[in-house]
Amino acid sequence: SRQDNLILAEKLARLQQEKEKCESDRFANVDQFMAGQLDKEVYQRKRADFGRLAEKLDADIAELEQKLKAAETMKDDNLSQALSVMKKYFEMFKIEIKTNIAYRFQIWARLLGDIVFIVMWYFVWKGLYSGTNEVYGKNFSETILYVVVAQFLITINNAGSPLWGIDVDISNGNIANELIKPYNFIIKKLIQCVSSSISFFLLSSMWVFAVTFFILKVELPSNCTIW
Repeated sequence: SRQDNLILAEKLARLQQEKEKCESDRFANVDQFMAGQLDKEVYQRKRADFGRLAEKLDADIAELEQKLKAAETMKDDNLSQALSVMKKYFEMFKIEIKTNIAYRFQIWARLLGDIVFIVMWYFVWKGLYSGTNEVYGKNFSETILYVVVAQFLITINNAGSPLWGIDVDISNGNIANELIKPYNFIIKKLIQCVSSSISFFLLSSMWVFAVTFFILKVELPSNCTIW
């Protein structure tokens, strides 16, 4: 983990400082012997001690460096694996989007049907509101907006049909084939659901809102509690 790597890095820095001090003491030992401040026996004993300490520090430093290198390699491998998984599901998302927009007649038929539905209800409610400003505390624009939002939610709910198709996969046994494939079955269904919702919004609901506000001139309610 990151905390473990920080601990290893601190230990390595401390050992490197001890190694520098050891080397400095070794040179000082030589200088003192050359200056006649130490006799030969003391000099040789200190030299041996410093040599063993330096070897131990070198071994400890090499071990910690190896551990840090292994941790960094594992981190890079995990990152590469995560990016690979994200790329795989992103490609799956793009395929689902292309599938949803492949049948142009179906797209135009759905768009036309939704627009006709909204226009029809626009004139129905306009006739009901003739001669009055409010019905049950709601004005004409608020009622039309309610119809548009309700239709939008129904559309998005219908777009989530891939998620509800799991029971079909279970009943026909197709789920057995899905579970052995190199992807997460639930994530695939969620991607299908999200891609369908985005496609439905961009190809239908967005234009219904445009017709409602820019062509039929329905005003947004000024009272925020209406939302």
